[in-house]
Amino acid sequence: MIKFVSIFSLKDGSDQERLWNYWVNTHAANARRVPGITKYVINRVTDPIRGDNGFWGMAEIWFKDMDAYNQYLLDRPEDDYWLSFYKPIFSSWVEEKEIN
Repeated sequence: MIKFVSIFSLKDGSDQERLWNYWVNTHAANARRVPGITKYVINRVTDPIRGDNGFWGMAEIWFKDMDAYNQYLLDRPEDDYWLSFYKPIFSSWVEEKEIN
């Protein structure tokens, strides 16, 4: 499997609770049904401990392989609403090692 991580902030004036509900109940649910995604985890900042760099949320998406990711790019649902508040900070492929 491969993992893609995206960290983002929100555009000024965004309704954070409305967006969180939309992200959980609509956007993430739609993305999770796309073939090739094996796991989809979303996170949001609830109580920043140090500083405010604008970081509001993070998505972690696992794909079976790079072919599955490329197919996702072709088949993902159109989501204009998501793009109206999302401001990307950082996106990357990452290596994950779970320490038990």
